[in-house]
Amino acid sequence: MHAADMDQDSPGRSLARLAAVLLLGSVLGGLAVMLTGHQGLDPMIGFAVPILVGGLFLLLTRFDWLLIAVMVTRASLEPLLSAIKGGSEGMGPGAAINAVVLMLGALYLLRKPRVFARPHLLLWGLFLALAFSASRYAPDVGKAIRLLMVYLTYFAMFAMPVAVIGDRADARFWVRVLLAASIVPTLAGLFDMATGGIAPIDPELMDPSEVLAGMPEYTGFRIQGAFTHPNIFAFYLVTLIATILYALRIGVFTGRRRWLGVAYLAVQVALLVATQTRGAWAAAAVVMLAYGMFVDRRLLLWGAIGCIPLFLVPVVQDRILDVLGYGPPRLDNALNSYQWRLAMWKSALPWIADRWLLGWGLDSYTEYSTIFFPLEYLVGFDAHNVYVQLAFEMGVPGVIAFVSIFVGLIVMAFTWRRRHPLEAVLLIALSIAYLMVCYSDNMHRYLISNWYTFFFMGLLAALATGGDRTEGGAGAPQPKPRAATR
Repeated sequence: MHAADMDQDSPGRSLARLAAVLLLGSVLGGLAVMLTGHQGLDPMIGFAVPILVGGLFLLLTRFDWLLIAVMVTRASLEPLLSAIKGGSEGMGPGAAINAVVLMLGALYLLRKPRVFARPHLLLWGLFLALAFSASRYAPDVGKAIRLLMVYLTYFAMFAMPVAVIGDRADARFWVRVLLAASIVPTLAGLFDMATGGIAPIDPELMDPSEVLAGMPEYTGFRIQGAFTHPNIFAFYLVTLIATILYALRIGVFTGRRRWLGVAYLAVQVALLVATQTRGAWAAAAVVMLAYGMFVDRRLLLWGAIGCIPLFLVPVVQDRILDVLGYGPPRLDNALNSYQWRLAMWKSALPWIADRWLLGWGLDSYTEYSTIFFPLEYLVGFDAHNVYVQLAFEMGVPGVIAFVSIFVGLIVMAFTWRRRHPLEAVLLIALSIAYLMVCYSDNMHRYLISNWYTFFFMGLLAALATGGDRTEGGAGAPQPKPRAATR
């Protein structure tokens, strides 16, 4: 059933629903005021509860709109959510949004169960089952369950486009949603760039013996925009670049607005360079190279022209030379980031060999790294390699299941290439780029960038497989048609 056919309620039912919302909101608001006052918090917080409850309830009655709200706002909310959570451990307000995404996935599953039986969605089943199994013998079951929920949100973000996209018009609508979501992160990135990015570390004010492995990388200019780390922003930008390229091809930017799209693409490339995230540079290069070779060769020309001045930028030169081992000297002769990663991976290999079939439990790598990695015995770190971390936590089968998701997509996209060449090229390029950057980054931790990446990949897969035409795609929510007038 299309969104235009949703919520055709009678006036009486609408009034009853509104009365229920107001009653429930009043009760919960009163309880919230009493609770916050008892806990010594500002009772004014309680007055927001009726609004939040009412808004959530109304959105749940048209959950396509709730999905739009999540997609438009989530990329911009990280500073606010981090400020609310502070430095506390455990659940934060972001967990509530994660729960909403899981709830949306469940609602779409209940509404269109056959959609979720498509082969490219079933590929997730083995990985999620192994993750669930590994959470049962994890050293910290609470942390393991939270990570399992994050993995489930990735699947939900990949699966929901299959339920909401029926044709190219729907795809254009959701691409506009993704572009709208990028406005605040783009402005935040530009502001970050204009104000100097991350505050540089002054070597004279630091004790070299206390410098953590990753901190020397912050002595230079890097931006993170509205995100908590430059890498998360960078990989979000990779997906945004792919989205803009797709939008330019499917008619989102038409006529004179096409130059607006091209200019917006150039801005994202500039922001990506300023993040100084080399893995994201390589991923963007894969996407743009594939697009230029198989979709629009003009991009190859403009890319070649643009790379010449980029390689002349000292920051870019330093980052490339650093990974090759020819970078500038570091504090206290610290290892460069890639050497540090290699040392950590080698330290984890004996532990992986001991439990190669089942692993040590979901989200256990960080906790055990203080034991097996002698260079960092005070602070636990992730592996900065998804394959090493999954092998440690879920065993070799977990790595195989994870890689199978993307390899399966590549194989299926290759079969679609004649009917949907644009979607196939971008899906294959993004899958290869994602597998590539998993080698040197904690991609499984980058929740926000993963949400948008998997949603866009799901969009491409949905359109290439005919969307939800067999069951009636939800598509873009439309206003109710007005009655004809004489």
